[in-house]
Amino acid sequence: MKKGKFGIGLPAFAVLAFLLAVFNQTLAGLVLLGFVILEEKDEWLTKQCMQALILGLMEPFVRAVLTGFNIFSSVPVLKVIPGTVNGFIEKIVTIICLIWAFIALSKVKKGEDACVPIAHKFAEWAYSFVNAYAPVQQSMPQGNASAPQENAEVRCPKCGTMVPNGADFCPNCGTKVK
Repeated sequence: MKKGKFGIGLPAFAVLAFLLAVFNQTLAGLVLLGFVILEEKDEWLTKQCMQALILGLMEPFVRAVLTGFNIFSSVPVLKVIPGTVNGFIEKIVTIICLIWAFIALSKVKKGEDACVPIAHKFAEWAYSFVNAYAPVQQSMPQGNASAPQENAEVRCPKCGTMVPNGADFCPNCGTKVK
């Protein structure tokens, strides 16, 4: 199990992120995500925390959409319908989110990707932006510190893929590296 900068296993952070999502602690999940991005700087962990945050936001998002589209509220006889239908849809979304969260918990505690539907793709997309703006830590070369490494790779500024030394363009997205 890979440990982070503070000696805590990275899956523990991911488990915490999904537990915060289960208990609707979105702000705490956002703080955890910020900590992971700024301090731990681990791609897998950042993506898991993003998925957990997105999962935690799904239920409030659905509730806001249902409230916004409450077209029956102006008709007195039909006011009961949206409350019943919206309540039913909210319960179904809550159950689905809980199932996804528990499946994700079982995966991340083993160090696997959570692969939460919708959130997984969004986390991949969002990580490309985080990675483009986050400072890349370069490890110090062994031996003579002033000698350049021959096989050093650089990180693509757009997608974060490691680009072999000497390549002018990223093999993943085609962005000019040099």
